[in-house]
Amino acid sequence: MTEYLNYEGGKFSKSRGTGVFGNDAKDTGIPSEVWRYYLLVNRPESQDTDFNWDDLASKCNSELSNNLGNFINRALSFCKARYAGAIPARHASADEHIAALSEQVSKLVSEYVDYLERKKIKDGIKTAMAISKLGNQYLQDRKHWEVYKTDPAAAGGLLLGSLGLTAVLAALLRPYMPSLTRKILAQMDLDEEEFTRLDAGFVERTRDLAACVPQGHVIGDPSPLFKAIPADTVAELRARYGGNQAENAAAAAAAGDKGADKRKGGADKKGADKKAAPKKKEDPNRPVDFSRVDVRVGQITKVWKHPDAESLYVEEVDLGEGQPRQVVSGLVKYVPEEQMRNRRVVCVCNLKPAKMRGVMSQAMVLCGENADASVVEIVDPPAGAQVGERVTVEGFGEGEPDEQLAPKKKIFEEVAADCTTDAARAVTYKGRPLRTSAGPCTLATLTGAKIR
Repeated sequence: MTEYLNYEGGKFSKSRGTGVFGNDAKDTGIPSEVWRYYLLVNRPESQDTDFNWDDLASKCNSELSNNLGNFINRALSFCKARYAGAIPARHASADEHIAALSEQVSKLVSEYVDYLERKKIKDGIKTAMAISKLGNQYLQDRKHWEVYKTDPAAAGGLLLGSLGLTAVLAALLRPYMPSLTRKILAQMDLDEEEFTRLDAGFVERTRDLAACVPQGHVIGDPSPLFKAIPADTVAELRARYGGNQAENAAAAAAAGDKGADKRKGGADKKGADKKAAPKKKEDPNRPVDFSRVDVRVGQITKVWKHPDAESLYVEEVDLGEGQPRQVVSGLVKYVPEEQMRNRRVVCVCNLKPAKMRGVMSQAMVLCGENADASVVEIVDPPAGAQVGERVTVEGFGEGEPDEQLAPKKKIFEEVAADCTTDAARAVTYKGRPLRTSAGPCTLATLTGAKIR
């Protein structure tokens, strides 16, 4: 028995079309696990609660994507990129740190089990998310990516704790978001029934996170578990479900009927019904600076060698647009293919598409190189940056980027000439860092680099 769930400060009303009903949730395009999480964590167990679109987006973006999804993707992607997907072995230098994390986790797992036994559904899922936060803090404290530069085996030992915690989270989330658990375990290539049994020995097993996954087991292909819900989507959904849905549907149907009638009657011979929207004119007086370049966070979802060029990769890059873009990059001699897979990157997205040895490239992966171009490194977005998020520079944010940079005007080249990396390896434009909401973009080792 629960109290009432209200809608945006008012009441759900099917007769007035206010609120989300039945198949409406599916029609929003928001994944089922996001809906399940929001409704469960917002469950009106002891008092009325309120459904709110801003709150739904905030919980998706900050709690699911930046907390849970970020932790899991960072752990799995590093394992895939640096250890060819093989779960690393224990390392003595990491035992103390994993033991400390395991102690914190097992205590919370005990509380989680107690909440579920007492039917405290909301408290249970909040506890699971608190465990995920411990994982993120462990990553930040231990910095296995830094340790890897000097001691890959020790870094692998630290990573083992994160991978064990990922398997634990998959089990804890199964009662709440079973589809998410299946996605996590599919990426780890682990059996669902074997690794999600919340039996009497589960709490005891979490006392040693390093033992929660099989060392040497090769995981599958990691990919982001969540996508951010942008503000314009929130505004559109609020308007769509704010009332008068029946009238809106009828109006849309009527508009569709008129379009069908027009198509049946044939197009106007003069092509009046085919007129495209006027092309946005470029302001000839707009200064050339970073604001004109559309730079976004992406993730490589596929990569292969160019069929006709030994030095080129072809990648599919998710830029938060629904469909990935194809990108050609001259990185074969600098970055091993396994380090390209599922990697977060920073892309220039408004260059004119061009064929490179017969293969179309629709964007450019941003890189940095040393003085003699003997070392080339991919620009890394900060952990927690969202796929599709725009990269900006403070003080150079006036106006939208150009729809497409005119190749003859060399705008990107002029902007890139003022880009480099500072002493902390942060990529800068005229001394100011290229930033996302999660922090600055960086190179792994190069300072004073040329950005291209």
